[in-house]
Amino acid sequence: MVTHKTPDARRRALAWLGRIGWLGKAVVYAMIGGLACQSAAVGQGPEPEADVGTKSQVNASPQGAFVLLGTTPGGAGIAVLLVMMVALLCYIAWRFGEAALGQGYDRSFSSKKNFFKFRVSPFVSGAVYCSYLVFILQLLHTQVTHAPPSPAQETWPATWRHSSLGKAGLALLGLAFLIATCIQLQGVLSKQWHKDYRDDAPRWLMRIIFTIGHFGFAGRGAAFLAMAIMFFKDVADADDVNHTSSMVANALQQLQANRGLRAVLMIIGILLVASVYKEVKA
Repeated sequence: MVTHKTPDARRRALAWLGRIGWLGKAVVYAMIGGLACQSAAVGQGPEPEADVGTKSQVNASPQGAFVLLGTTPGGAGIAVLLVMMVALLCYIAWRFGEAALGQGYDRSFSSKKNFFKFRVSPFVSGAVYCSYLVFILQLLHTQVTHAPPSPAQETWPATWRHSSLGKAGLALLGLAFLIATCIQLQGVLSKQWHKDYRDDAPRWLMRIIFTIGHFGFAGRGAAFLAMAIMFFKDVADADDVNHTSSMVANALQQLQANRGLRAVLMIIGILLVASVYKEVKA
């Protein structure tokens, strides 16, 4: 968040970084939602041959979204990936800048809440999108060099499930995503986040944005819950979890087991797509 106390030049720079970055993030969320809907519609697909540059299954994840963008018809895949790379760089710079400067400090919050909301949270978000940026660079290398796809193999953090220490780490990740689910549910049930939006828009428009935003929080909460369940299944050595796609895709693939769960997956996909409007208006 950029406050009125921020110097004008820096405020404008951060604002533009944030706008471009949030637009890129909105594209990612929209594509994950669309891929989740497609995954629910087609049901359980074949095992993936690779996580980079292949289309053997519906990969409902940020990585799957980038793979799909990289296959844009007419040879425009590289250009599209470069545009997304710039957008993610802007988002990463904005989030790390927010973490470093503590933008958005709220006097009504405790020092601990301000630290976690305006220092830790932006840093973690920026770090996550750094991993997406690395994946885009891998895709670009594959496209430019025409390198063969990488063979399917276990991906992090599934590789942790083979040791007691690794399982402890997976349990902590499961707890972390349960906490993230609860945070998203706060967004569903609370109106505290409404004040982060511009208040100069027509009231009817803000009602639409807020309504869609509450549904968007529900979709993200459901996706985080699926990830928490996946981690706990890995701790228990369950044999119904795929480990060769990205973390988000592996979690959502659990919902392909039957028609009821595929209906839930379809709803999650729709809610994630709906959250895009909120992200764009942020």
